[in-house]
Amino acid sequence: MAHHEHSAGDRSGSRQPQRFDPDRAARLDDPARLAYLPPDDLLALLAPPHGSTLLDFGAGTGTC
Repeated sequence: MAHHEHSAGDRSGSRQPQRFDPDRAARLDDPARLAYLPPDDLLALLAPPHGSTLLDFGAGTGTC
């Protein structure tokens, strides 16, 4: 297995084209975001099996 060293700013292999600016984090708590994509609607789209557990790991600011 090859060892790869990456700097903190290295975005190689990233699916996210740009790094999120933490100065804009308050936008993540804007209630309009929840109106645009309500958590219950998102859950319905994911359609997890009955009785399963869904984990939202590291997404957003923890508003939901």
